[in-house]
Amino acid sequence: MGTHREGSEHQARVMAKPPPAQGMAHGASGRSLANRVADELLHHIISGAFAPGDPLPAERDLAQKLDVGRGSLREALRALSFLGVIEIQHGGRARIAPVDLETLLRPLGLFLRLRNAGMHTLLEARSVFETAAARIAATRIDARALARLGKLLERKKAAALAGKVSRSIDLDAEFHQVIVEATGNAFLIEIGRNLYELGRAGRAQTSRSAQVTNDFLQDHEDIAEALRRGDAQAAGRAMEHHMAHIRRHLETMEIDMPDTSANSEED
Repeated sequence: MGTHREGSEHQARVMAKPPPAQGMAHGASGRSLANRVADELLHHIISGAFAPGDPLPAERDLAQKLDVGRGSLREALRALSFLGVIEIQHGGRARIAPVDLETLLRPLGLFLRLRNAGMHTLLEARSVFETAAARIAATRIDARALARLGKLLERKKAAALAGKVSRSIDLDAEFHQVIVEATGNAFLIEIGRNLYELGRAGRAQTSRSAQVTNDFLQDHEDIAEALRRGDAQAAGRAMEHHMAHIRRHLETMEIDMPDTSANSEED
C-alpha cells in the first residue's frame, strides 16, 4: 500500500508542474497544440511520473492539469498510442505500455522507409553493421545457431536449383538474421530486421542471376565456416567481402547505386 501511495503522490507532484509550452498553448493551432500535449505527456513519462502498466489520470483531470481541451488531449493520446508509448482501452483509462524494444524502434523503421535512402546508402550501412555483427557473433554463436545456418545453406542451394527466387530471398535474409541474433544484442537484432526489409527489392533483382546466386552461396559458406571456427576476424573479413561482392554485382548489372528507391539493395 505504501509503495502505491508514494507512486500516486509522485505522479501528482510531477503532473502539478506547469507544462513547458503552456504559455503558448492557447495561441497554437489544434494540430500543433496536440503535438505539444504529446510532448508534455512524454516528458512526464520519461521523468518517472508513470511506470509501465500505470493508468493515466482520467481524461477530464488530465485535460485540466495540462490546461488543454479534451479534443487536443485525445489527439495527443492517439499519437502516443501509435508510437506504442501508451495503450488505449475502450471504456477504460489509457495506460503506459510495457517497455518493448521492437515497438520503441518502430519509428526508426518508418523513418528509414520514408527517408527513401538509395541503394548505395543502404549497402554502406549494411556493410558496417553486418561486418561488426559477424565479428561479435563469432564469439557468441552456439551449436543450435550453427546447425540452423547449415540447414539454411542447404535449403538455399535447393531453392536456387529449383529457380525459386522468392524462397531464395527469404532464406538469404534468414541466414543474415541468424547471425545478428547470435550477437544476443536486442538493438542490433531489431536494426537488422529493418535493414533487411529495406533491401528486399534489391535482393529480388540480383537473385534472378544464377551466377550471382552461386557466388553469394559461396560467400555464405565462407562466413558460416569462420563462425564455426569462432574466428571473429575471419568472420568479419568474410562478411566484408560478401558486402563488396554485392556491390560489384549491382554495378555489373547496371543497377543505379544512387537511386532513391526505398527498397533497393541486395542480401
